[in-house]
Amino acid sequence: MKQLFAVAGLAVAGAALAAPSAVAQSDKPWSVGASLRGFYDDNYTTLPSAARVAGSPTKRSSFGFDIRPNVGYRIGLDQTSINARYEYGLKFYEDRRQNSADHSHDALISLTHSFSENCKISVKDNFVVAQDPGILDPGIAATSLRFNNSNWRNTAGFEVNGELGDNFGVDVSYSNSIFDYDADGTVGSISALLDRTEHLANADLRWKASTETTGIVGYQFGMREQNGNDLIAAGVSSKTRNTQSHYGYVGVDHSFSSELSVNLRGGVQYTRYPNALAGTKDTTTSPYVDVKGKWGYAQNCSLELGLRHDRNQTDIGGSQDQQATLVFASLNHALTEKISANLDARYQSSTFNQGPANNLSDNVFMLGVHLTYKINETYAFETGYMFDRLDSDLDNTGTPRSYTRNRVYLGVRAGF
Repeated sequence: MKQLFAVAGLAVAGAALAAPSAVAQSDKPWSVGASLRGFYDDNYTTLPSAARVAGSPTKRSSFGFDIRPNVGYRIGLDQTSINARYEYGLKFYEDRRQNSADHSHDALISLTHSFSENCKISVKDNFVVAQDPGILDPGIAATSLRFNNSNWRNTAGFEVNGELGDNFGVDVSYSNSIFDYDADGTVGSISALLDRTEHLANADLRWKASTETTGIVGYQFGMREQNGNDLIAAGVSSKTRNTQSHYGYVGVDHSFSSELSVNLRGGVQYTRYPNALAGTKDTTTSPYVDVKGKWGYAQNCSLELGLRHDRNQTDIGGSQDQQATLVFASLNHALTEKISANLDARYQSSTFNQGPANNLSDNVFMLGVHLTYKINETYAFETGYMFDRLDSDLDNTGTPRSYTRNRVYLGVRAGF
């Protein structure tokens, strides 16, 4: 499995639908860059037009600007490479009279070492302070929840790849993610619902059936431990949401050509809730599916498609978790030598497990369209449009949740 350094959850990298960088890589060990964007967001609170509770915040729009400087450094030795990167973000909203700016920090360090031609280890750590769910908590990004406070997440892990003769190999990995939301002090707080530690251990046995085809047999163990100090409801501890999951699956990696490849995984997930409330289910069995395909149909042009079905965290109080299916597509196309386009679309359907929302669903659609004009190897102009829509069955229970959101931006990016 090549999911080690993703946060355990459904969302894949890019869930926030951010435009890709157009600045070319260089041979220098260091890099310095920055982006400046002006934007309009017609629902930066990611809330429905109707108040969820009388007097509570609702949908609001704002113009603003976004500044993101970054610095990186890499060291390349004979058998070892080390990469480090840090990005600071400042996002200003003219509509907000207090706390008008969001501040984010994203630090990443990774190390890869080859013991021999047949054995390699990779280690990575990513620390994030943010309000944007696409960066902070990809596992719940489909609901686009936004939190104003200085919340943080740290994801660390390793992966070992080894060859066992000519036709067999093994991949072993482990990742740990800690989430901390600065929103505690009340029953049912976001901290009670989402503060947690997630563990994910994985072992794959690979069989190289041919030059183009590799068969996979794998096992994965995931554990989620809630860390919130508040109760999620009167007399109900957040520990009732703890989970232990066992995954068994088979799969295949196949290359039809150097331009077209697919990765298929399918199996069963068995989940146990060790602290489930009396009278609720303490185990469940569900399918597990992870499918990806990539087609490089021309120079600097590619199409990626995928589908994933899994269980993940939810922000809905009373629910233990949610079972979700994610379908996504990403198209990168070079219109000319200097102009490139990116389209990123995803749809996710999530069904809540247990509690008042049992068997109710959220359906989310996200679309991003981005254009980049490369002035030279250092500078690029970029513009884009992003659309989010959430349709929720919870609206029928008297708790408005559904919303739409439109965003446009225009900016410049530089990299040295």
